[in-house]
Amino acid sequence: MSTFDDRYGQDATQAIPTPGGRRHSGEPPSHPLNDYDAEEVEPESETRWHGGLDLGLLILRVAVGGTALLHGLYRFGVFNGPGIDGVADGLAELGFTQQTTLLAWLLTAGEVGGGGLLIVGMFTPVAAAAILAITAVAVFVNRAIGYFPVVQEDGAQLPGYAFPLMTGAAALALLFTGPGRVAIDVATTWRRKPVPFGIVGVLLAAGAAVAVLVLAR
Repeated sequence: MSTFDDRYGQDATQAIPTPGGRRHSGEPPSHPLNDYDAEEVEPESETRWHGGLDLGLLILRVAVGGTALLHGLYRFGVFNGPGIDGVADGLAELGFTQQTTLLAWLLTAGEVGGGGLLIVGMFTPVAAAAILAITAVAVFVNRAIGYFPVVQEDGAQLPGYAFPLMTGAAALALLFTGPGRVAIDVATTWRRKPVPFGIVGVLLAAGAAVAVLVLAR
């Protein structure tokens, strides 16, 4: 018995194979499902479909972008809208006194451009920042009316800031979530790491809103 142990016992403990192809001295064999190399696992594809998450972001993008796009087209005169001159007159009634025609063009182009880009998921941080800036200005201008609409004595209805507040909040959310994988931006850095670009987008939106309120009122 001692002869068998001397001949085979030491060798048996020094060369125990493992599923990774290595041999560990003095260690009992482990189950192949519990012992594997991390590098042997294929990395997750950056464009893999994530079901509900990507679908939800697509719905949010289309809702916010579509709303902004239709508003911009309406201001341009589509759907019996007021046109640029009418938008400029409306801005003057809201207290804007400087370059109202230019501001009307910027407002309309920002809604159409930002909304269209959000729908397809292209340059998402810039598009969401543009919509956030526009809605931030709208909330500020309508803050005296209140959250809910107000009906005046002559029957005219003042809209309140509920609608621009919710639209701006959705645009703000998209700045930090990114567009999702159902988007043209799927392979971009701002889709994979949206938080830094979201912070930059918030700063740009805040700067644009403050500039408009300071320079045009």
